[in-house]
Amino acid sequence: MQQSELSQLLRNSFWLYPLINTAHIFGFALLIGSIIPFDLKLLGLWPSVSLNVFIKILRPVAISGVVLAIIFGLLLFITRPVDYLQSNIFILKIGLLFLALLNILCLSFCNAWQQALNNNVSSNRIKIQAFLSLILWIAILILGRLIGYR
Repeated sequence: MQQSELSQLLRNSFWLYPLINTAHIFGFALLIGSIIPFDLKLLGLWPSVSLNVFIKILRPVAISGVVLAIIFGLLLFITRPVDYLQSNIFILKIGLLFLALLNILCLSFCNAWQQALNNNVSSNRIKIQAFLSLILWIAILILGRLIGYR
């Protein structure tokens, strides 16, 4: 993979790698910028605003962000896959990313989620998952920056 033409092009291009890195960060900014207010809403902020309004506005932004972050993250990965796979920071970031996405799936399909949507009030389970989400995404953000500066 590291010897592929695409990998070499990305590594050797003055503009392409920084543009892809910027797109990755932009995707993550969309994701974090939508997940943090959403999680804060689930934790009890803005009680007068319907949870459904948050979902309607923030879900498409979060989905767009995660798609961009993953696509451009994969392009960044192929520039130095051996280095990344030998990095404990990278492995931890990917593990936490998996847990954060799994947390979203669990949240989306639990009974407490439907009750929160109907009542505009989060149960303790939802609040725990929202708090976990905040911790996971912030940790992923920090680890991603650490990878960039190693």
